[in-house]
Amino acid sequence: MKRKRPPREREKNARIAALNGAQLMIEGNISQSDAAKIAGSARGSVQEAYLVLRYGTAEEIATLKAGTAGMRPIVDAVRQRIQDEGIDTRTRSPVISKSVSSERAVEAQVWDHLSSALDHINSLPRPEDMVGIVRKNALRNEAVSRKLLAALNWITEFSDAWTG
Repeated sequence: MKRKRPPREREKNARIAALNGAQLMIEGNISQSDAAKIAGSARGSVQEAYLVLRYGTAEEIATLKAGTAGMRPIVDAVRQRIQDEGIDTRTRSPVISKSVSSERAVEAQVWDHLSSALDHINSLPRPEDMVGIVRKNALRNEAVSRKLLAALNWITEFSDAWTG
């Protein structure tokens, strides 16, 4: 696995960036894409560096860090050993990027509101019974007068979008 020529500066920088990205994946528990962006490397290079850091021997890792051999021969050797030994490389839990995570949090919050609203509406007494309860109190009467039309419009729009 010795190099035929000394590594070029851009090759060294690319290898170091990939190793830094792989280290970020391991220590920071972040996705390959996020690690690549932070480290300034390609996602595929970070993936290969991660493979070497995770499954490579101490000698292979040292060789990669020193730059005495290219990344490709080391990665190929690690992949061959993984295949020969039947190692399951899918042991790392999937990592969700921060943007996807925050998007899912917002969606969960919105769903919680909708789900609660539908549960509340469906748990109400019959409409005829509710009218009698509302009309007994002026504040309730005013609140229903203010909110009912907007609620009906929203429910109609949602129903149209849902069924359309």
